[in-house]
Amino acid sequence: MEFDFPAQVKSDIVCFMKESHELFFNEMDFQIHLALHLLLTGHYDDVDVEYYIPYQELGEYNIWKNEMYLDIVVRRGCEYIPIELKYPTKKITQDITRFNESISTCTIVKDQGAHNIVMYNFWKDVRRIELVKKRFASVTAGFAVWLTNDSSYWRERRDDAVCREMSTAAGIHNRSRHWHNSKKQDDHPDFDLDNEYHVEWTNASNLTDFKYCIIEIK
Repeated sequence: MEFDFPAQVKSDIVCFMKESHELFFNEMDFQIHLALHLLLTGHYDDVDVEYYIPYQELGEYNIWKNEMYLDIVVRRGCEYIPIELKYPTKKITQDITRFNESISTCTIVKDQGAHNIVMYNFWKDVRRIELVKKRFASVTAGFAVWLTNDSSYWRERRDDAVCREMSTAAGIHNRSRHWHNSKKQDDHPDFDLDNEYHVEWTNASNLTDFKYCIIEIK
């Protein structure tokens, strides 16, 4: 049977989400743990982090003129799959153990807020993976992965909200990512995706109150 590279990557990400028993302090913590999990599966020839791509390589359709560092890139043979991560959180305080000593009421993650911008940046990740896939023939697919305990992200946006097209609520999302009567266009310009995408939120089994979603860019 032919090896299905994208299906294997998605399966390994889902496995990580279901089996992880610890909270991540920040997005880098999440990134490193997921990259290590993917490496230890033995399914890939290489797992890289902070994979650099000069923004000029993505052509005129890349409206963001800042350097690009993909969170994770996995390789099997001559095929590559980039993975971008988002980890926006609400505050969690709990006891932790460090060097065999208990530390009480430690803030594990903070209230991050800025919901509109976080949602925008998630869809920006999707768009940039689309551009990477078009630019590099060896990129088979890509994934945008979201892990959060903030229910704001899986709730529907009001019809009159300036960020309604940035919504990450469950369901089919069309190609348009445009603000409505917002000054955010200055630093966060409108854009369109190449495809529609289906958002589905799933409980992260061992992380209380956390949900995740995985968008596959084909």
